[in-house]
Amino acid sequence: MEDLDLDVSLPESVVVVEWGEGRFEELTEDRLQLVIHRAVGDTTDEVRHVSLTGVGARWATVDLGALSA
Repeated sequence: MEDLDLDVSLPESVVVVEWGEGRFEELTEDRLQLVIHRAVGDTTDEVRHVSLTGVGARWATVDLGALSA
């Protein structure tokens, strides 16, 4: 992570990290955490459920539920 210098331009950037849980939370106090859930072992159903969570003061008053409407 240090080699990428992600923290240098973070306030002006969008960073998407796949499989980043437990690794990139310290980059910023304010972030959107998107998790895609899939039923384990179910290869016939390709349905995914997405959860979006705002973390930090920036997202405290944002209604993210409006995105699912």
